[in-house]
Amino acid sequence: MPKQIPFGVATSLINTIASSAFREIGRICEVMDDIEKLKDTMEYTKVVLSDAELKQGQDATVADWVKRFQQVLYDVDDLLDDVFIKDLRRKASFGTEKTRKVRDFLSISNNSIDFRAKLARKIENIRKNFNEIAEDMSKLNPSRSVVIRKTALSQLVYNAAQDQDLFQKYMWVWVSEDFELKTILKKMLLSLKKDSDGDSLEALQQKL
Repeated sequence: MPKQIPFGVATSLINTIASSAFREIGRICEVMDDIEKLKDTMEYTKVVLSDAELKQGQDATVADWVKRFQQVLYDVDDLLDDVFIKDLRRKASFGTEKTRKVRDFLSISNNSIDFRAKLARKIENIRKNFNEIAEDMSKLNPSRSVVIRKTALSQLVYNAAQDQDLFQKYMWVWVSEDFELKTILKKMLLSLKKDSDGDSLEALQQKL
């Protein structure tokens, strides 16, 4: 039985990392560089999970990969909890509004140094574990690793375009080796939440 791919968990974690509230905490704790690295790793995780989904039923080791990826996602979830708890403790340590800025400065310059170092180590370990899993996947099927890396790059460009609000519409479509234009056009329209059932190739092109 195919193992459930944890897309929802990965997406939820990425959304948390990208949220303005979390990024503000990261800025205050001076860990934004590490958080950006973690976000890139999580985006790559989603791409590799997509590849794992395609491999299900073809390779018996996929279930093991997914299990290992789930552990990485649990580690990320624990790390995010650590950051939120750190922020709650920081806020709880504040007294009156008059002393807020002073205590915030002291918290960052003294108490947060160890936290930043620990967070950086945890993120590095998470990225190392993820890379080891991805490398194991590529060793068993080297030809797919080229596809994964290209897809990962495309995902980063796609996300950057969305973050900067460069276009009115965005579509994300997986193009398999078995390329069929009509199928791709339908996927593109579905990505835009447009109905494409029963349309001819010409009609699909016009609608797109």
